[in-house]
Order: sequence, then structure tokens, then C-alpha cells
Amino acid sequence: MKKNILRLISDGHTLILPASDGSRLICDAKDTFKSGIDYDFIAWGVNKPGIATPAAPIQLHEVIDDGKFVDIFRSLPGKWSQKWLSQNQVIDFCTTLPEWVERGVDTFILIKKDENKPINEKKPKDNLVVVILGINVSGLRVGVSCLDNSGVRDGKCHLRVVSPELTPLAE
Repeated sequence: MKKNILRLISDGHTLILPASDGSRLICDAKDTFKSGIDYDFIAWGVNKPGIATPAAPIQLHEVIDDGKFVDIFRSLPGKWSQKWLSQNQVIDFCTTLPEWVERGVDTFILIKKDENKPINEKKPKDNLVVVILGINVSGLRVGVSCLDNSGVRDGKCHLRVVSPELTPLAE
């Protein structure tokens, strides 16, 4: 049986990201991330032009049990190739839905290192990384971590996960 790590908290709310041309990159979004942008976006090559995306519904979840990033994102329904947002969409989430980013609570979003390359479902870490959003006194900051980071996230910290709107799989 699959461990229940996430609880949907945006149920009853319509959260839509606007269509985008894919031109905006997190490493260049200094106006959005006033408190800082992790240099690893550039060091790891997560700074390539993205892809255009249509308007897209998203969901927000709360982490309710301990887990590593891979466990947390695995608990979302769907394949790995369905669980990520574009860099442009991450920026749009921060600018169009800022009320869903809570001070003192990290928010995690899965993105591709290279949006123009496919995801290997057996080795998702090859092209997926975790964006970490947080707010401090200087404003919004953004970090990046490996999907296979071995650190365990505490389920008591009310951490959040943003994902495309996914339909639960039939058991």
C-alpha cells in the first residue's frame, strides 16, 4: 500500500497558471526572487530555454508525513513525466498566486533540468530537480535540490508541494 505523505489543501479552489512562451528562467528572475536565487540553477545547467505551455490547473498539497523528496513526489498520482512544471510556470505561480506561498513554510515544485528532453520513468533524477521556495524578511527566495537528496523532510513542518492538477490513479 502506498504511504500517504501528502494532503490536498487547494481542494475547492481553482488555481490556474497562465499560458506562457517558456522564455522566463528562474536564474534570471531577480524581480521575482528578491531574496536570492541559488547559484546551482546555473552550476547544474538548469538555465536552458524552456517550452511553451498552455494555461494549466495546479494543485497545492501539504506534506503530512516524513519523507525524502523522491517519496514525496512519488506519492503524487501519475507518471514522473506528468508531475513537473516549467520554470516559466514556477515564476508565474509566484507572481500570480503569491497568497499560496506562506512565510516560514518551504514550498517544493518539480521541474526539468532541460525542458526539451524527456524524463526516463526509471531514472527520473536524471532530468528532474526540486525547486524550493521560501519567504524571509527580504522577500521570496528560490533554491534547487536533487530529486534523490537523502534528507528527510519533516511531516510536522507543514511543507507544501505544488503540482499540475493530476487525477488519482485507480487502485
